[in-house]
Amino acid sequence: MDSLPASLAERLRELTYKERAVAYLQVDAALTLVGAGGHLENYGLAAIRVGESAVEQVFFLEGLLPLEETSFFVPSVELDCGRAADLHFHLDAGTVWVVLLDVTAYRDATRRLQQKAYEMTLLQEKEAQLNRRLEERSRELEAANDFLVRISTKISHYLAPQIYNSIFSGQKDVTIHTERKELTIFFSDIMGFTATTERLQPEQITLLLNEYFTEMSAIALKHGGTVDKFIGDALVIFFGDPETKGTMEDARACLNMATEMQRRLAELNVKWRGAGTEQPFRVRMGINTGFCNVGNFGSIDRMDYTAIGAEVNLAARLQSIAEPGHIVISYETYALVRDIVAARALPEITVKGIRRAVVPYVVEGVLDDAGRKIEIFSEHMTGLDFYLDPRAVDATAIERIRETLRNAIAALEGRGGEEAPVGSHHRTD
Repeated sequence: MDSLPASLAERLRELTYKERAVAYLQVDAALTLVGAGGHLENYGLAAIRVGESAVEQVFFLEGLLPLEETSFFVPSVELDCGRAADLHFHLDAGTVWVVLLDVTAYRDATRRLQQKAYEMTLLQEKEAQLNRRLEERSRELEAANDFLVRISTKISHYLAPQIYNSIFSGQKDVTIHTERKELTIFFSDIMGFTATTERLQPEQITLLLNEYFTEMSAIALKHGGTVDKFIGDALVIFFGDPETKGTMEDARACLNMATEMQRRLAELNVKWRGAGTEQPFRVRMGINTGFCNVGNFGSIDRMDYTAIGAEVNLAARLQSIAEPGHIVISYETYALVRDIVAARALPEITVKGIRRAVVPYVVEGVLDDAGRKIEIFSEHMTGLDFYLDPRAVDATAIERIRETLRNAIAALEGRGGEEAPVGSHHRTD
């Protein structure tokens, strides 16, 4: 210290003595206070009395004296005045010097850090609890979502895809509400279905009918039709709600759907005959375009999305007058598709609820891009499943088809007027 500049030595003395509030006590071997000085007031020791017992006046010295070591250090002792001090003990010439250095600020800072650490521990525990709860909620939500997905998937099988999507996307509310719209309505019915059910076992009928509806529904969806309902063996589809491409395009899509259905049904009949079903399905189809009420009908507890009105009844009536394997359309539909279809007018009919004269048209074929008629041949009876759509024939198969037809005609002519034996049938596919 002597070698230090005076100013620096003074600064160090101030840092140690003043800023640390140094105070000292001198205690003899009999534990009598023989001296005291420094910042005693800082530690609540201003009234201490020299010549009396040190331990009785300074409580924190009890147990620390008499000194058994030459020197030792007791950190951060709490004093009655509320402050904290480091106690340094030093033995010199039979007396003990006790030096007090104020560490209150350090103690308070340590306490604050400890409190912060404690609070941080609490926060971490709360965060851990929240994370556990979030994980539990996440698992619950995931389970609930899985459940909803399973339920919604099941519900989707009871609704047309367009209706299902519009409800779950929020585009449509599930309320009793209808609108007046121009729709193209399609009806189909299996000719002689009751007689067919009498010939087959219920399990066979179920398989055939489910496959038929599955195939027809897929074609309807492909062309944008809304499958309204299955009524026994009848199928009801409409175009124009909830999605529409315009009245004309809706009518064209419906007609194209019906022709594709007839083509697919011919293929199914071949398959079913090959599996042992003697008389598969022969289907009549009717199509009409007109204004209907469409939307949710029913009660607040049970609703049905459908279309009603005289125009719907007309589509059903047109189906009833069609020959098996044929499509009958109303004039209103014919007017919208006349540039792509060849059709022949039938005698007028009357329909309940419709005052105008109704002229049905039977579809005889479709027209190519040049306006030429492409006939569709369809005939299904015992011993014959025949469907020919020239548009669908691959060019490489034309000669094979011709040969098949020639052989079929030759086989028929060869029989002449003979009566075919029971159970003997010739099929031209």
